[in-house]
Amino acid sequence: MHHELAQKLLSIKEENLSELQLSSLSREIMQLFLENVSKTPANLNCYSHIEFGMVEYGHIGPDRVYGLKIKGKKVLLSEVMHVLETLPLPAEVRNRIPGITASEWEAVIRMVTEVLASLEVEQRTREV
Repeated sequence: MHHELAQKLLSIKEENLSELQLSSLSREIMQLFLENVSKTPANLNCYSHIEFGMVEYGHIGPDRVYGLKIKGKKVLLSEVMHVLETLPLPAEVRNRIPGITASEWEAVIRMVTEVLASLEVEQRTREV
């Protein structure tokens, strides 16, 4: 069930995960995803392009953030959602969900961004 994936993400603690641990953890998380969704092309595409991993930052904010990200890239899903927050209500959404307002669209995207960010683990190693 979907709650197993959420529970796994919530169980990750702030610690320095080794590359091997991260790789194993990512496989486990993505396997949970795949086990709990239909095998549609969209879900299989997600499985192929998303991973749990670490993004390092150099100068501002936390040194490292562990979270869902684009596989092989230093781009967290929450960062992609932050960009989507700047876009107006897409026609595709308006057509699929008649009556949705621009304000409601902004609220939905804001909530999804914050949910993703809340599942991330920040690690600071530098002195502040």
